[in-house]
Amino acid sequence: MTDGIADRTTVGVFFGQASRYGDRPLVHHRVGDEWTVTTWADMKRAVLAIGSALIGAGVKAGECVVIMSENRIEWLECDFAIQSIGAITVPIYPTSPVEIVQKIVENSEPVLAIASDSQMASKLKAAGSLRIVTMESEVAGWLGQSPEHLAEINARLAAISTSAAAPSLMLDELPAVTEPSLRNAGFSEASFSSEVSARGCSSMATMMGSPFF
Repeated sequence: MTDGIADRTTVGVFFGQASRYGDRPLVHHRVGDEWTVTTWADMKRAVLAIGSALIGAGVKAGECVVIMSENRIEWLECDFAIQSIGAITVPIYPTSPVEIVQKIVENSEPVLAIASDSQMASKLKAAGSLRIVTMESEVAGWLGQSPEHLAEINARLAAISTSAAAPSLMLDELPAVTEPSLRNAGFSEASFSSEVSARGCSSMATMMGSPFF
């Protein structure tokens, strides 16, 4: 059902790699005191299960969903699931103060938030009225269910592919980032470049199926 997705999209690369690598390891991670392996096929099943549950929860294409969690395998599963149904992931650092969380929530207007646990959910509750689920409760339950909305996921993936076929904005068409504008935003030029480089490498590693995973 995931054939033909545009390979220029993040989810297109993911599903293409999942079909190619199947039962090969994707992520080595700890569960309690033990190391375990999640394969490409495992991740694909998880993404479809969570994506289906999000559709069942009423999340529509183009809507925002917050993820607020420490590094864990469910972070990746939820991120790809959100993208796979055409929604938008809004990540929030777990160490962010309530004031920052509130500002991000106000600006992004998410329809749902996914927190790692009840402690993280309490930060989101303090930031305003928002439907919140946790990885340790609702998401864990979703992962044990068979996806019920595969046809809808397929339709949304097809829509993503259609959108990806449109001409994209080239980097040289973007407005230049100048040192005064960086200073006004509270950045030094060096710190801004360092941050962009770090985030860019992380994003590329995720999309390309880096051996670091």
